[in-house]
Amino acid sequence: DNGTRIYVYNNGTWTEKVYTEDVAPTSVSISSDGKYMYYATDEYDRTSSMYRSDDYGGSFSNMPISNDGGENIKLDFSDDGKYGLVGLALGEYYNSGLLLTNDSTATFTPVFLSNTINDPNVLSLKVISVSVSSSGQYMSVLTGSGNASYQNQIFVSSDYGVTWNQKDIQKLWKEIQMSSNGKYQTAITSNENIYVSSDFGNSFTQINLSKEWRCLSVSSNGNIQVASSNNNGTYTSYDYGVSWQLLSSENYDDVSLSSTFLQTIQINLGYSYEIQYRTLSSSVLSLESTDIVLSSSLSSSVSSLESTDIVLSSSLSSSVS
Repeated sequence: DNGTRIYVYNNGTWTEKVYTEDVAPTSVSISSDGKYMYYATDEYDRTSSMYRSDDYGGSFSNMPISNDGGENIKLDFSDDGKYGLVGLALGEYYNSGLLLTNDSTATFTPVFLSNTINDPNVLSLKVISVSVSSSGQYMSVLTGSGNASYQNQIFVSSDYGVTWNQKDIQKLWKEIQMSSNGKYQTAITSNENIYVSSDFGNSFTQINLSKEWRCLSVSSNGNIQVASSNNNGTYTSYDYGVSWQLLSSENYDDVSLSSTFLQTIQINLGYSYEIQYRTLSSSVLSLESTDIVLSSSLSSSVSSLESTDIVLSSSLSSSVS
């Protein structure tokens, strides 16, 4: 059916908490302890809304934020849920496309991103994507309209959103993601290359891998990254976005990396990301002779282990053949 169903996971059980007809969910953000939850919706009459829970998903309240331009709301929050960004279409809320909160009551104030490089009179830009570091100190925003190149920009903040610096890189931006500490940041475009930063967004370097990019995910430490395109497959990087290789010919609407995955595999010496990903999500089909796996709980089945593999685990709960 056409509607939003929100499920909350607790103590091994998924429970439906919200059902709303004729509304499509578009984005979700959850604090590290699970107390604060946010989700945004896109109603079929082209009005977007945002909802918040401060009781671990027990109940959700409608925030006084809407986006009537038919554009999805973009949102991201710090681990403690205190600092967050909400991206809207141009001028839909207080004449600003970006809202900032810096307290746990989720009081939002408009942020005016002044386009000082090209046009100081343009004070509000349509937000394409937002990303916030775990502490909330580092924030990055992609803006653009797809029409005027001077509006397609990167803005970064290193002081919890108090001040913003514009990077003069004019592209048709799609999404930006960062590592937990904000040091490593990666931005993808709708029809061009990938751009990476290793200095908290102070500078970005072009990576020549031109695709019609669709979605992106960056691991907690930034080392492993995954990006999927519209029609040219899914790619992965093991070196903070510097080099990329084809992971799958499949194209995905969304991709995600888990911090659990990074705790499970601490060291990788040459095996494919597909096997790494299966370690996280289902089963390990094979571990090569150079693999080193450190884990407090290896819960997936391992069908093959080479004689020189090193597996350290306090709980190897599934079969090893």
